[in-house]
Amino acid sequence: MWKVIVKFFIEKIWPEILKLLVKYGRELAELIFSKAFGFIKNWFSNLGKEKAKQAEEAYSKAESSSDPDEKKKYAQEAEFYKKEAESYARKMEDLERQFNEFKQSVQKDVENRTKDLKAEDLFKTNKEDFSFNSSNNILSLEDSSKK
Repeated sequence: MWKVIVKFFIEKIWPEILKLLVKYGRELAELIFSKAFGFIKNWFSNLGKEKAKQAEEAYSKAESSSDPDEKKKYAQEAEFYKKEAESYARKMEDLERQFNEFKQSVQKDVENRTKDLKAEDLFKTNKEDFSFNSSNNILSLEDSSKK
């Protein structure tokens, strides 16, 4: 009787569980990347805003100064901070592109490895006690580039 139950589970129920796991893995990866990128984007945005604020302050000092040398010094400082702010914006665009490529790669990897899961990878199916297989690394997500 046990073999009939296990066979039914593997043939009928497992494919549906696998679809659920693939969907869950995809959604979990999306959530993690969304949160991580939101944090990074906010950090870069704050750095850019700080440089823009410093540029405005330097422009203000340049305009209010009557000393030509001081005016020139503050104008150069303002341009420096302005370029720094623009640099953060460009870096953020590049980082977003790279981050999206990385996210897609990881999502595809997780999805492919999840699709390849067998019921035996998660459950002990050859005994009377149908229990969770406490394998430490179910998806074998170690970095294959370091092999």
